[in-house]
Amino acid sequence: MCDDAFTLIDAQAVCRQLGLGTATALITLTDVPKASASGTIWMDEVGCSGTETSLSACPFGGWGVHDCRFSENIGVSCSGVNSS
Repeated sequence: MCDDAFTLIDAQAVCRQLGLGTATALITLTDVPKASASGTIWMDEVGCSGTETSLSACPFGGWGVHDCRFSENIGVSCSGVNSS
């Protein structure tokens, strides 16, 4: 996933989908020493409203459609605790 316009609101959908509580931080490759990325970038320009239960329910540019480099990959840190 590309970091373009990706925010904690988008990250909330990731954590909800995985059943891992709430999003606590966004993680970039520069945050992780010696991290690298490869493969297909599937999502870019994600724009969740904050109520989605999965990331794929959020609007985005289309599967595999992007203008990113691997250095723009984004990760999500979740609280690990569901509030429900």
